[in-house]
Amino acid sequence: MTKKFTLLRAVLVLSFMLFGLKSGAQINYSQNFDGATIDWYNPGYFDTDNTFSCNGVSIYTNLYYLDDFEKDAYSMPIGISNGQEATLTYNFKLLDFETLEAFTGANWGTITVQYGTSLDGPWTAIDVISDANHTPSDICGLRTVSFTPPSGTNIHLRIVAEVNGNTETDALAFFDDVTVIQDASPGCTGVPAGVAITSSTTAACATQQINLALNPQAVSGLTYQWFSSSNGTDFSPIANATSATYTATQTQTTWYRLNVTCAAGQQTVTTNAVQVTSTGFPCYCDAVFDGGTEPITLVNFAGIDNASSAATSSPGMESFVSLAPAQVVAGQSYTITLKGNTNGNYTNYFTVYIDFNRDGDFVDQGEMFSVAGTIRNSTGEDSQQVTADIQIPATVQTGITVMRVFKLYNIAAVDPCDASEGLGFGQIEDYAINIAAPCSVPAPQAPGLQSFCGVATVSMLTASSNSGSVVWYSASEGGEPLAGSANLVSGIYYAAVITNVCESPRTQVDVTVDVVPAPEATADQVFCNGATIADFVINGNGTIAWYTTAQGGEPLSATTPLVNDVVYYVGQSFGECQSPRIAVSALVTTVPAPAGAATQDFVIGAEGLPIGQVVVQGTANGMIMWYATLQDALAQTNPLLETYAIMDSGTYYAVQTANGCASEPFAVRVNITLGTDNVAKANFKCYPNPATDVLNVSSSKPVVAVAVFNMLGQKVADFSNGNAAVSQCNIASLTAGTYLVKATDVSGASASFKVIKK
Repeated sequence: MTKKFTLLRAVLVLSFMLFGLKSGAQINYSQNFDGATIDWYNPGYFDTDNTFSCNGVSIYTNLYYLDDFEKDAYSMPIGISNGQEATLTYNFKLLDFETLEAFTGANWGTITVQYGTSLDGPWTAIDVISDANHTPSDICGLRTVSFTPPSGTNIHLRIVAEVNGNTETDALAFFDDVTVIQDASPGCTGVPAGVAITSSTTAACATQQINLALNPQAVSGLTYQWFSSSNGTDFSPIANATSATYTATQTQTTWYRLNVTCAAGQQTVTTNAVQVTSTGFPCYCDAVFDGGTEPITLVNFAGIDNASSAATSSPGMESFVSLAPAQVVAGQSYTITLKGNTNGNYTNYFTVYIDFNRDGDFVDQGEMFSVAGTIRNSTGEDSQQVTADIQIPATVQTGITVMRVFKLYNIAAVDPCDASEGLGFGQIEDYAINIAAPCSVPAPQAPGLQSFCGVATVSMLTASSNSGSVVWYSASEGGEPLAGSANLVSGIYYAAVITNVCESPRTQVDVTVDVVPAPEATADQVFCNGATIADFVINGNGTIAWYTTAQGGEPLSATTPLVNDVVYYVGQSFGECQSPRIAVSALVTTVPAPAGAATQDFVIGAEGLPIGQVVVQGTANGMIMWYATLQDALAQTNPLLETYAIMDSGTYYAVQTANGCASEPFAVRVNITLGTDNVAKANFKCYPNPATDVLNVSSSKPVVAVAVFNMLGQKVADFSNGNAAVSQCNIASLTAGTYLVKATDVSGASASFKVIKK
């Protein structure tokens, strides 16, 4: 509230009053500040004084070193410039704040007198007072300076006082007896140049006064004649309208133009034509926003979508009745959306009025609509807004009427013509609305229950009508139609038919949207060569399906081989509803099989051939394991130990492993030939073979040691007894299978046999 009361006090202190524009195009202005009202505006800490003044009443301000901001005062328009040189005179003095005698301090700051063509500037310096050109005195001194303001513009004066931080500065600056006298324009000598007219409004209500004026001319000796036309083509002179301005009221749209004549040579120029439209509406009451404009910046209602200026210099009342009217239907409800600038951290309220009975006011029952909600500390261009549903009565008179939007500081408007409850801060905007007769459009037909899977949009809803376009809402009344691209959720939706400005009753539809969650899986999964789709690890409760694309395509078979570094997509379904698919990358490690000769020949002694001597090659980081059968190699079971000795010819299988993965088996045919030191094997006998309980061992010399090994090279039985002869071995406790039996006689000769235990 500080800002608002400070501004109000400043206005009251200087008794500000906005005078009408000076007539004619030559400045002849004076102001001694002695009257009850003065045409100066002071938002910047100026006051009035008649005790220490220059003459009667003066305006003054305090130059204090702690006040590090501009202190200024503005005049209202002092006249219209004719482009000639003007002379400014004024009285001025500086007094010491403490002694009230002449101020003698140095380096105290500056006093600048400026002129501008509007209160918003830009400002041009006319005179600058500083300690360099100031003569201390307790008596006001007259200052005189000349300047040439631009032709054809209203001129304002401004006084700006600034200190420079000198801690010794504390003075009072007084101003008085301001005059501006401009040289007279030269007389016209030929055809008037650059003539154009303007109107105070382009759209006028029934009793509104229209002010037409010629753009100021920097010459004298001109005469004038105004003309009017009802069609913009055929113009007739207006009786007694012979000055540079013309004021009128009108009941129909009218065009105006002006003939400007140089009296000396009787040369005449005709201006442009200005059209003033008749709104056809009564002139509604005005509200005075003497606190300041806090503008409405958006009105969106039934086809009106008007974004207006957020500037606080906007008029307190703005008429937009010339815009295309809102299109509403009796008995229907419409949403209005409103925004505005609060001009700081203040709260604003909105009220909407509609003159339903067209009697020229908004005070009849049912013509006021309160808008719930407020805006606070809004620029009018941010996201803050308020909305309300406006119900058009079913029995209202059809046709065009006026809607008023009233924005007010700190309180909702009650009187459509009074802003005083909001301390005069806010704005009014008027609009036209066209009320059509009640609708008779039948409601659309639609299935009462509609179900969807996954992501579904409004455009997928089903409804039909032969009357017009079908739209969908999320509410049974009011609101805006939903976009076709809006996602559906389980709930109730409403279909309606819109034709022209009519809308049918709404048909209710219960919508069910089953959203199936995607299954869960590790994004990167590692496999060995030979892996298939079935080897993926996936968590899901529905039916799982794998694809090569994120959408569409056919599901892959569970036996489909996985390819390294390929992305696969998996989803799940429940009935006809499918989940989104997630991406899973397959990282497949392929280990090459060992390489070597497929057939290898060896000559062995009595100890047999260590399997490690069979020659195969693998990769640098691989490890090779041997197996006695292809089944063991494929299953990687029963690997042969490095100590395993090959005694007879046969096929063995090498498998390479790396990074936890195994290669395909590589088969090697090993051909065994006995060496000369193993010929003695022919003297050994081992029977029966197959054997069940007792195995007989004999040789040409006594057998003193018998050892039994499984096919992995592990010793599973030992029948040695020092140097005592061994002829029978009880193998009943051994499990059925194939074993190697090694027999040794007293001379140290030995032989190995492959024996089957039943």
